[in-house]
Amino acid sequence: MQRRDVRSMTISFWIIPNSKFLLYLFLLCLAETLGLEDECPLKLADSCIVNLHGKSGDGYYTEIVIGTPPQKLKVLIDTGSSNVAIAAAPSPQISMFYNKSMSTTLRPLHVSVDVPYSQGSWRGELVSDVVRLPETNAPTVRCDVALIQRSTNFYINGSEWQGIVGLAYRQLALPNSSVTTWPEAAQQALLGRLNTISVVLCGPQPRTGRHHGYIEFGETRAELLAGQFRSAAIFRPWFFETIVTNLTVGGLPLPLHCDRFNKPKTIVDTGTTNLRLPDEVFREVVSRLQQAAPLAEPAHPFWTGKGRLCAPAFNDSALWDRLPNITLSLQTDPTSAFDVTITARSYLRQVFDDGSGDDEGHRCFTLGIDSSNIGTVLGVVVLEGLYVRFNLVKKAVELAPSVCGPEVILSEPYTTADSGECAYKASSAYNRTVHIAMYVLGGMLVLICVPLLMASLSCLRSRPWRRPPGRDNFSLLVDFPE
Repeated sequence: MQRRDVRSMTISFWIIPNSKFLLYLFLLCLAETLGLEDECPLKLADSCIVNLHGKSGDGYYTEIVIGTPPQKLKVLIDTGSSNVAIAAAPSPQISMFYNKSMSTTLRPLHVSVDVPYSQGSWRGELVSDVVRLPETNAPTVRCDVALIQRSTNFYINGSEWQGIVGLAYRQLALPNSSVTTWPEAAQQALLGRLNTISVVLCGPQPRTGRHHGYIEFGETRAELLAGQFRSAAIFRPWFFETIVTNLTVGGLPLPLHCDRFNKPKTIVDTGTTNLRLPDEVFREVVSRLQQAAPLAEPAHPFWTGKGRLCAPAFNDSALWDRLPNITLSLQTDPTSAFDVTITARSYLRQVFDDGSGDDEGHRCFTLGIDSSNIGTVLGVVVLEGLYVRFNLVKKAVELAPSVCGPEVILSEPYTTADSGECAYKASSAYNRTVHIAMYVLGGMLVLICVPLLMASLSCLRSRPWRRPPGRDNFSLLVDFPE
């Protein structure tokens, strides 16, 4: 009992400046005392295999060990970036950071790196060091690590993680694709056998709001599957970019051309919480939701995905049944697709911080959908409840129902019309304008130059000093890199 008091005093000393975090920790301790701790959502042979953790809305993290002697931190798993980046300087939002002076295996690369995200940014220096994800089946590797010295809106207050491990393709790595990424280093260590990255996200526990999951490399746990895989083709291997061919709300398609859904791209990102949609798509979706269930005035910030709504009606679990399903159709190949249908239990997200309610004890919720200027992002809102397998060899994102999380319905693959036109072509209008201008100018030049050329030839034929027959080598082909 006495040792518990000393530990509590030490923890309090670290986090007193953060009253919200202190309250949250107190509630967790109270839950443990009362026997309300989370049950393990993923078990194999009575053994808990969870290796991803976090709080609702703050992402899924795992443990990382860096350097020699090893320093332990926690990092978000992120399929929307390619850098390994860890805190290397103190910050009010984090409780620990990596001390580079302590590692004997660190190699300085003398390269600075500045990484912007859709929300937040950081700046630091690039080094090389030994990295291990000890709770997973991944090998120990040496890869490039960005040491974060300064950041803006990157860490989340009390989020429990101090960095990020990017799992996307090396083309996204900053400052350039010469960076040795963690997946690339793992691929080399496994002699090319890192074919897949598998992620299971179980969603928040109803009593505490904490969420758990599982990540594995190169293997598939059949015991965690609750259905068959459906395959969404990777359109371009940089992000895990896919193509949305249709989007319906309550079974009714939106009145938009399918390329609007992918403006300028659609990506699958474990590091994003919400389903993010291009602005015109987002406005159509919200309009449909407001018609189906007018939970608040149209101008209420709840409908932007950035505000919360607390009301007596939210204490009724039947509220979820009033909101329609949302279905996204993903391209398998140019002539086939399958549907991913999420219910309101995925996108109407309960707020669990600060006691989980307002001053009157009402439950509070946020809309897990918001507007994006970078395209459609299939974030945690869509992925929870699925076994997501990023197949690096087949260049596909493979989805199957999992044994944990909210219900997500996957349809059988079906035949579609050619969906090649659904890929957004940002330069198409520009190219048409340029081509028209070129044709017009070319025609004008022909009209001007042909008479001049005929006159010149007539003049040359009458001159005794004209050149003898021969050939000059020349080219008007411009070497223009794509």
